[in-house]
Amino acid sequence: MSNLYRAFILVIMLIGTGVLIAGDEDRWNFQTVKAKTAAVRYEQTVREADATHQRAITDAQRQFVADLDAAKVDATKAGNLDEAVRLREAIQAVSKTMPTVKIDNPFYSVVGKWDFTWGTMGFGSPFAVSEEGQLVFSSSDKRQLTIHEERILSIGKGVNNVELIPVNGRLIVLGWTRGKRDPLKDQPNHVGIATRID
Repeated sequence: MSNLYRAFILVIMLIGTGVLIAGDEDRWNFQTVKAKTAAVRYEQTVREADATHQRAITDAQRQFVADLDAAKVDATKAGNLDEAVRLREAIQAVSKTMPTVKIDNPFYSVVGKWDFTWGTMGFGSPFAVSEEGQLVFSSSDKRQLTIHEERILSIGKGVNNVELIPVNGRLIVLGWTRGKRDPLKDQPNHVGIATRID
């Protein structure tokens, strides 16, 4: 990634953080930038800790289910059908509590429905992101997201290309005009903010 692109992303993140800080103003009702920044930092830290905690729980649940499944196979082979049934029921109960969106899914942070406005153009539209990374603006405008150098991108011919950057529960959306700019080489010419609506 070029230094110019990194500098551009830093500027966008600073602008986006300013917008997101302003968006949290109603929740915390702080008046100073320092206090608002502290609130954003706190929320980001809590969210990151929660994600780490959730990953650990999910890993423990997966291992527990795998261990119970192995014990169920052994109980079945040994003819202990009562124990096999109890193990099957336990596996089903634990499986119901596991998250539906896998934490290790690269699109985990952007899955959901979003209300969106291009800040550079003043208009936008809602969109959704599926667990499989499909970006859906409408029934006729569906795009596949990809991961490229830790960036969540939608790159395609005949459509505007976008990058989704999760920040503080919202998304900074960068856009490149189709056919004129390449998201892997050029700076974006549009930026917007998306807010979760589900």
